[in-house]
This record gives sequence, C-alpha cells and structure tokens, in this order.
Amino acid sequence: MLILSDMDSVVADWDTGYDNLLDSLGSPASRLPRHHERQVFNLHHGLGPRQSGIVRRVMDTPGFYANLPLVEGAAEALNAMLDDGHDVMLCSSPWTTNPTCASDKYDWAERMLGVGWADRVILTKDKTLVRGDILIDDKPSIAGRMEPTWRHILFDAPYNRTVTHLPRLSQWANWREVLWEESLALAGSLQPARTL
Repeated sequence: MLILSDMDSVVADWDTGYDNLLDSLGSPASRLPRHHERQVFNLHHGLGPRQSGIVRRVMDTPGFYANLPLVEGAAEALNAMLDDGHDVMLCSSPWTTNPTCASDKYDWAERMLGVGWADRVILTKDKTLVRGDILIDDKPSIAGRMEPTWRHILFDAPYNRTVTHLPRLSQWANWREVLWEESLALAGSLQPARTL
C-alpha cells in the first residue's frame, strides 16, 4: 500500500511550534487563537488586518519549520509502516512565502525520522496530483485539479472534529487498526474484471 502522510500537525508538531512562536511575540499576538482554540483550518479566518499580519510574520519566520518537535508516536509509526512493507511518503504543502520552508522540511524529515526520509518528501500545493492509496492529513477537505487516487484519513485536530464522513486517526498509536479498516474498504471497492 502507498501511504501518504502530511507533515504539519500530523508528523511535525506544527501546533506547538506555532503557539510557542506566538507566545514569544507577546502582545498583541497573545490575543490570537492558539491551536486548541481554532475551530477553522484557515489561520486567517475571523482575523483583522493587524492580526493577519502577525500570522504572516510567524509563518514567514525563517527556520520555523526546521525546529518543530515530533508528534508523539509519529516516527515510530511511519518507520513501522515501512517495516511492514508499505511504501510511505511525506506529502506536504509548503508555505511559499517562507524563504526556508521547503529546505527546512527536507532537513527536518532526515533529522527527525531518520536516514533516507528526505528522499520520501513530496512538496506540492495540490495533493490531488500525487498518487497513493491513503492520505493521512489534518485538513478537513482537500481539493485540487484531479480526482484523488487516495482515500483521505483525517488526522484529529480541533478544527476538523465536525467532519464525520471521513475515517479518523486520533493518535499514531492507533495507525494499524485504522489502516486495516481502510485496506478492507479499498479491497472492497475494487471490482473484479469482467470476463467476456
């Protein structure tokens, strides 16, 4: 099975990094919603121009993506998937106005997940263009130019809890159970070839 996993808020603890950087800025950044308070995926939702400017400042900080901690259990789960014979790729959307985002993501994968993981990073603004069987992502809805070949497994976050039509991975410790259910669903959706 070809498994695609998002990086930010799924493997890399973007939420803690973002909250910590906001905290370091003091007021008026202290009034911006923190990760656990966000009800919408879009960081700029409901913000005025000044607050949106602070968000852009945080997101454009060089080195921001290089210093994110790991999400608990992510490295163990991804490496166990490889050990189980799955092909695993990190599929992430870069923050294009951050001058070091792309290189930070490659560097982060190699440092935090182990040797060879930088070669497993795919950076794209349109994940529907990437082929795979499964995509594990925290974004509630993923659209693009193509009909995805992958099934979306939602990685749990406060801003996606109203989504009930997608399978959900609440923590990496449960990855085998969720992937097993999805592999059964995938097998069930494959129709046998008709013979004439």
